[in-house]
Amino acid sequence: MEVHHFAGLVAAECALLAFLEKGTSCLSNFQARKLCHAGTGLMLLQLESRQQLARYFVYAVGLCAMAMTWEVHPKLKPLRFGKARDIGMTAYMLVAMLWFSLELPVHVLAPMFVADPMGAVVGRYLSSLKDKGVANPVWWSRGGTTKTLGGSAAVLSFTVLTYAGPATLLQRLAVGLAAVLAEAVGGAYDNLFLVIVVVGSRMLMNAVEFGSPSLEHGRPQFTDVNMMPHSTHQAFMGFGQ
Repeated sequence: MEVHHFAGLVAAECALLAFLEKGTSCLSNFQARKLCHAGTGLMLLQLESRQQLARYFVYAVGLCAMAMTWEVHPKLKPLRFGKARDIGMTAYMLVAMLWFSLELPVHVLAPMFVADPMGAVVGRYLSSLKDKGVANPVWWSRGGTTKTLGGSAAVLSFTVLTYAGPATLLQRLAVGLAAVLAEAVGGAYDNLFLVIVVVGSRMLMNAVEFGSPSLEHGRPQFTDVNMMPHSTHQAFMGFGQ
């Protein structure tokens, strides 16, 4: 990654956060939170974790986000769509920073970036159509966590679509169902539980197919430090492999 790419990413992330923070007239706190989750995730999918500047970018975003979330200074406050000591946001950033520090393939995390927020958005939208005769029954309600059929169907669908290959459709569906259960059981730690399912299943499949659980199987050789990766393409085009 060249310096101007790094500067561009920093500017894009700052612009996204500024829009979400100030766009109170067009975005609810819920909408802003999910756009932050997915938007930041899609930016991370453009990065190559083996590039030093990419790791610096993730560390900077993660540490700044956690400093605000945990109010390490009296003048630092969470963004309007977050909350003090936000477990979900903290888990999200810790996973991202750990992943980049270990220089692991980023597209493996695509379901956390995409499936999780899409499940929340679709579930809430369908529930809002109740007065119009659209049914979206709740199938899980424990410990303050509520999951609807529509929202969980979205988690399943987007996990199937973004799961890192190679994997058959049946394998993707099995992982998707496990992800749905992890989201429900995980509660505030749903991001962490989802990652455990996605990464654990990928390692298991690699162990069976290649004899090793390493996530490096099929990963392109890293030779050009200035080359921008195509992780988003990998995440979405892996379907059917």
